[in-house]
Amino acid sequence: MLVDLTSLTHKLRTVSSPDTWQKIKPCDVLLFRSDINCGYQYKGKAYSPLYDSVGDLFINRGLVVSSVAKHFAKLTGEKAHKYPMSYNRAALIQATFRRFGTKGMAWANEQGQYLWERILDKAKPYCVIGSQPNIGLCRAGKVKGVRVYDLQHGVIADEHLWYGKKCRFDLPKRDLPDGFLCWDESSAEALRKWAPQKDIDVRVVGNPWFLRFLVKDPGDFLVQETLLTGRIFSNDKPVILVSLQWGLDLYYKYKGFNGVMVDALEKTILETADTYNWSIRLHPVQLRGPEKNRVQNYLSRTFGHLTSVEWKKCSETALPIVLQQVDLHITEHSTVVVEAGWM
Repeated sequence: MLVDLTSLTHKLRTVSSPDTWQKIKPCDVLLFRSDINCGYQYKGKAYSPLYDSVGDLFINRGLVVSSVAKHFAKLTGEKAHKYPMSYNRAALIQATFRRFGTKGMAWANEQGQYLWERILDKAKPYCVIGSQPNIGLCRAGKVKGVRVYDLQHGVIADEHLWYGKKCRFDLPKRDLPDGFLCWDESSAEALRKWAPQKDIDVRVVGNPWFLRFLVKDPGDFLVQETLLTGRIFSNDKPVILVSLQWGLDLYYKYKGFNGVMVDALEKTILETADTYNWSIRLHPVQLRGPEKNRVQNYLSRTFGHLTSVEWKKCSETALPIVLQQVDLHITEHSTVVVEAGWM
């Protein structure tokens, strides 16, 4: 019940301001991302490493880019890079009707399509690139002749609830994106088991955030500024990175679970703090979402007395820079295992 109340409180806060999608300007490319995708801060604004990197790439090529934030986003307008528009109030109405069975879900999807048709009419983009585009957006794109692409933001595998063949194969083509933009061949192969049969394009484009740091452009001011961040630790001890996940209460239901990490990992960090440096990287939800205070209090209470355990700078620094300083990576189930492998 507490989780439901927290979620409801978050939704109500996001609808306190009017929707702004009506003010969107015509563009060549429309980006679609959520608050969860904004794990970086640039010039005092929330920045999506993946989607804003794509947007900046297109802008540098002379194209016009606009952005729309996913439903119930707080990082909109002047709070985020390139002033993303919101549609939180419209989303709240749809979310309410989704609770009323099959008919309510069908009505919500129809309203979502109608909303996105109006957004596309205003923006007039050549294509939309987003994070797991919803049914309304995919349908609207088909109607308006605007191609909708899903840019990979995490693991893509057969068992994935969004990308796996078992979960996607029965969905009609109109409810799916026109294409998937993948980081690597292994991700693309998982999609090619079912997507081409629905005439869905699958392409490997790499990870746009990591590519910026692997092939550094002297004119990329974000990268150049980030390179000046410096090291997290100044000594020569080996560095271990722990990538945290949010919502672990769903998996660990034993009494006394701290909600952040398993007891064995906590114990290991405390027992080896004199031997290793420990960098603890928070998930974006833990940096800005309802878990923020609990996670910060736990880390301060448990590790705050140790100079060899750090989580603030590690969480704020660009992940490619962090991984360059790391000898070992530990996580519960984070996509960072893929990115750590690249480094």
